This record gives sequence, C-alpha cells and structure tokens, in this order.
Amino acid sequence: MWRITIILILSLAFCDRIQAKENIDEELMKIEYSIFSSVNDTLRNILICKKFNYCLAQGRYDAQTFLEAKRVDHKLLPDSLQWKYLWNASLLAHLNNDRDYSSFYLNRLEELKRDTLYVERRILRVYQNIGDDTLIAGDLGHLLRIDSLFACLGCLANINHNDTTDQENHFILASAIIPGSGMMLNGYFVKGITALILNASVGFVVYLFLKEALVINAVGWGGALFTKFYVGNLKLTNVLYQKKKEKVKSEQNLLCYTSVKMKLQKYPLRFL
Repeated sequence: MWRITIILILSLAFCDRIQAKENIDEELMKIEYSIFSSVNDTLRNILICKKFNYCLAQGRYDAQTFLEAKRVDHKLLPDSLQWKYLWNASLLAHLNNDRDYSSFYLNRLEELKRDTLYVERRILRVYQNIGDDTLIAGDLGHLLRIDSLFACLGCLANINHNDTTDQENHFILASAIIPGSGMMLNGYFVKGITALILNASVGFVVYLFLKEALVINAVGWGGALFTKFYVGNLKLTNVLYQKKKEKVKSEQNLLCYTSVKMKLQKYPLRFL
C-alpha cells in the first residue's frame, strides 16, 4: 500500500513539472508569435524584452536566455524599460562568463542612469575585474566609503597573481644540492627520500667504477644515470611544486569566494 502511495505521489509531482514546463513554453511561444507579428521595430524590441524578462522570472539564466538578451536593441526601448534591461542583461552576461558583453551593458547603463544601482554596479565591476588589482582598486575605494565590509573584496584583486617564483627556485635549488630535499621541504617526504636514495645509489655505483679504474663505464653509466635520476629529480621537484601551488590556490580561492558571498548578502546582486 505504501509503495503504491509513494508511486502515485511521485507521478503527480512529475506530471505537475511537465505541465508547468509546457505552460512556460506555451507562453514563450505566444510572445514569440507577437514578436513575429509586430508592426514596427519599437514594439518588436519591447516584446523581445518582455520575453527576456519572462525567462528571468522563471529562473532561466542559461545561454538560451542570454541569446534573447542579445536580440534586444536597447536604444529602441523606453527609458523605463531600458535601464532595467541593461542591468539584467549585464548580470546575466556575467553569470554566463561573458565579460565583454557584461561590461558593454554596464557601460550603457552608467551612461543612461549614472546614479542608479550605484553600489550594485560597483560590486559587479569588481567581479568582472577579478585578478586585476589596478582595475579593482578604484571601485573598491568608492565602495569602502559606503560600507567597511567591502574590504573583504580586496582578496579578489590578487586571486590570480603568481608571486611565489622565489619560493619555487628555493625548492629546486635544494634538490640540486641534495637530491630529493626540495620535495621533502614541499611536503612530499616519501618521494623526496626515494629520490635521495636513487641518486645516492647512482653516485655509489659510479664511485665503484672509478675505484676499479673503469673510467669509460663510469662516464657512460654515470652520464645516463645522471640525466635520468638527477635531472629527473629536479623536474619532479618542479612538477610537485606546481601541483601543490595549484591546490593551495584553489583552496584560497574557494575560501575567498565563500567569505565574499557571506559578507555581501547585505548587497545581493539580483535581477529587476
């Protein structure tokens, strides 16, 4: 009995979703037909904007809705619709990782309504320019005058900076002096010990050849083993360093984004 009841409930919920999707698609088709039948460009643009806004209202923020946004000629919209469209299009472009379009719409909005959505526009600019502290600095300065919590956005300026070249060189230098030591210093103790043992063994083999006056063997085997183990030790040190750096960078980025998201709940970026 319970199994039949659960199946019926799931079936009804699934049918409701299908019906809701059909209703949305039907409404979009009606608007599209009105667009096709429109008698002038102004009315046509208003209807396309209506379709775009309807998609946003249904929570559709995908590439298809972004294509609807691109169909609109904002210059043909009345002022009451134009500035809202520009903000929505800019935010949607950002969500679809299109920085150029997002900046374009935002620039047009600033030209049209310089004081409208001032804080939201500055925040969106900061997100657009993540990794470039020169571009972010100006917007951060304006935001900090409004609320000190915007100081948390400062971490976004350096999120993609690579300022650890000297540290990388130190690990490689350590492995050059004592094979494997750079890996150990970087936290890869087992790999470092393995590299040290292999290189020490190579050195010992070459020593035995020299001790027996087998110079040709010492040079031949020593040269081959040198390129394979010693140089390989340096290359592996660099690879492991890059791997760990990327891991640390990803963790820092996640922590930064989480912190920013929590603190900026006071100033949410949302569609109008």
